[in-house]
Amino acid sequence: MLGVQATRFHRAAERKVLGRNVLSDAATEPDEELADPSKLFDMTNKLSSVLISRSAVVPVAAAALIPFAVAGATRLPYKDVFSVLKKLLLL
Repeated sequence: MLGVQATRFHRAAERKVLGRNVLSDAATEPDEELADPSKLFDMTNKLSSVLISRSAVVPVAAAALIPFAVAGATRLPYKDVFSVLKKLLLL
């Protein structure tokens, strides 16, 4: 949908500057004012498909490992718990 809006906007801008489209087809397009989709296109490019940012990896990992550390401390020696936590945090 965004690509269609961008194409229409830029074809209309080309018609304003040149008076016609360089690569025109048989279908005529309406001469209505179209909004520039460039801002929307830039915003969609900035969106991330990853739910966790790099700055949030350590707090999320720590929050996930704290219950493990508490539960492991009741069954294992502290030295073993800390070595496993270090391995899981990749420190």
